[in-house]
Amino acid sequence: FESDEALANHFAQEFGMRFLSSPVELRAFLIFGSSPSFAARLKQIELGMLTKLDEIVPDPAVERERIAFVDQLQRVVDIAANRWGCDGKVVPFGSSINNFGTATSDLDICLVLIPRGACWPDAIHEDPPAEEDGAPTPEQAVTDLAEVFAESGFENIDDSRKTARIPILQFRHAPLELECDIGVNNRLAIRNTLLLRTYSEIDPRLRQLAYIIKLWSRRRDINNPSQRTLSSYGYLLILIHFLQQLRVPILPPLQSLPPHWEGGAVQEDVDLPIVLVP
Repeated sequence: FESDEALANHFAQEFGMRFLSSPVELRAFLIFGSSPSFAARLKQIELGMLTKLDEIVPDPAVERERIAFVDQLQRVVDIAANRWGCDGKVVPFGSSINNFGTATSDLDICLVLIPRGACWPDAIHEDPPAEEDGAPTPEQAVTDLAEVFAESGFENIDDSRKTARIPILQFRHAPLELECDIGVNNRLAIRNTLLLRTYSEIDPRLRQLAYIIKLWSRRRDINNPSQRTLSSYGYLLILIHFLQQLRVPILPPLQSLPPHWEGGAVQEDVDLPIVLVP
């Protein structure tokens, strides 16, 4: 840029940001002169963030609709499972269920192949059924699902990625205007989803900050791994780590909890960090 003024105009037009070229201007903007106090400005930012959150955080009804659809989808998958020597459980994962998605997020689903008659969710800890026991290969499972989905009236069915490392079936659910992906046996994604959802339920501030950071990074086009920037998932992990490492942490490391912990109070003899609660 040929001048500070040109740079300031660029920030204002492209990002809606005010560019301050010196520490003196920054101090004046935050504290001195006729400007409001720093605390007042922070309050203004907080109110602005809360207003924006009301716009971007989806209504709980969105998640309920998606879970209800997955329950309907299970009945269709059961038809395909009649061809197999095992059961298939469809489990939503990713942003639709981890408490960090939006109303327009795609619906990611995992088809978990489990032994016939196995109970869910306990079956996630068991090894997938073997082909010699009648289980389909992941590629065959996608092929069978594509046929059954077509017979059931689903739209835009695409099984072109069935030979990927994790085979995927893509389709569209017209009533909810929802793009859906079904992957096979991606159990790690389910565990990651449960991990993030657990953190989101510990303290509401994590979810609020995550949505603001997601919006900020998207507006500045710095949340695209194909352009060598972090994904939204990467920013979320950094945020969780930051909130765990504060002088008085907001989030505890879940790894420090005893293996049998199922929520609620922890025994006093368990060594956990002091956590700041809202």
